[in-house]
Amino acid sequence: MLEMHDRGYSFALFFRRSAKNYLLVLSCFGSGLIAFGLLQLWIPFNLILGLSAGCLLRDIGWFRAISKTWPFSLKVTDWDKVRRLAEETPTA
Repeated sequence: MLEMHDRGYSFALFFRRSAKNYLLVLSCFGSGLIAFGLLQLWIPFNLILGLSAGCLLRDIGWFRAISKTWPFSLKVTDWDKVRRLAEETPTA
């Protein structure tokens, strides 16, 4: 939250924070697409293609929803309290 507060909420920040997940999804779905494409199994190929497009559209929708509410979150959040909580060490 502090990083978003300092830099602003942007798609680049959202993507950078999710890069590992995108690489994992890309590798899993990409290998399936390659395998089914080489085997010419078009129904599973199209299913995986649709799932990957759905994941991308879900994340774009998530980003748009957060960016619409971000100005309100900036105003109502007690940023001093957030900084104090971030500086505390967890006692697990």
